[in-house]
Amino acid sequence: MLADAEGLTAEDAAFVCIFGYLGFKKEQWPVLGKLDDWNRDAWPMPVFTQTARGSVKPVRVFYDPDDPSKVIRRELIRPDEPTDGPESGSFGHVAVSIRLGNLLSGAGQWPDVVQYPPPRQIPRGLVATLTRPEPEAGDDQGCLTIQAGACLKEVFATRTDEGAEGSGYDWASLTRVLIDERAPELADRVELDPDAQELLVFSTDMEALKKLKILLEQLVDSPKDARALFSKAELE
Repeated sequence: MLADAEGLTAEDAAFVCIFGYLGFKKEQWPVLGKLDDWNRDAWPMPVFTQTARGSVKPVRVFYDPDDPSKVIRRELIRPDEPTDGPESGSFGHVAVSIRLGNLLSGAGQWPDVVQYPPPRQIPRGLVATLTRPEPEAGDDQGCLTIQAGACLKEVFATRTDEGAEGSGYDWASLTRVLIDERAPELADRVELDPDAQELLVFSTDMEALKKLKILLEQLVDSPKDARALFSKAELE
C-alpha cells in the first residue's frame, strides 16, 4: 500500500519508462494517495536510450522534465560508450502493468496494488477496440485502440533500416497515409496518439472512428496495399 513506498528513492526503481495515462483513466491503476515527504528534485528525469535499429545509430534522448512528451535533444552514442539506460519511447499502460507484474510479483502486496492482465499470446489479425465516450464522466471523445505487433509485420519489416519495427508510431504513420489517400474527410475529425505498444485514435465522432476501423481491417486483409501505403509514410 502507500506506506510501502515510504523511504524509496530513484535508485530503488525496478523499471523506468514514459507511459500513457489510460491506466488511471480506466481506473485499472488505483491512486493510493500522496507521500508528504516526496521531493521531486530527488526524482530527476533520467536520460533515456534509443537502441540501434538497422541503419539507425544508438542515441541518448533527453526529455523535458516538465513535459515528457517533448524531446529536448538527442546525442549520438559513440561505439566505445555504454548504451545502458531506460528505453526511449512511450509504453502503453497494459505493457507497463505486465512488465511490473513480472518484475515484482510476490514482492509484498504489489499484485494487489497494480492490476495487470496475465501474459497472453498476441492474436492474429487487427486487434482494434472501440470505446464510446462517457459524457457523465466529462469525457466527450470516443477512442479506437490499435494494438501494435499483431499483424502486418512483413510490411513494417520493409523499412527496418529506417527504424520501423511495427510500433504504435509506425501504425500512426501508416494510418495517416491511409487517411490522406482513402478518407481525407477524416483528417480533421480524428486525433492520433501513438506510443510504443499501441495507437490511440480519439474523436468526438464515433462514425469517423468506425469508418477508420473498417479501413484498417480492409488494409490488413491486403498486405500488398498496406506495403504500398507504408512506403509513402513519413516515419515518426
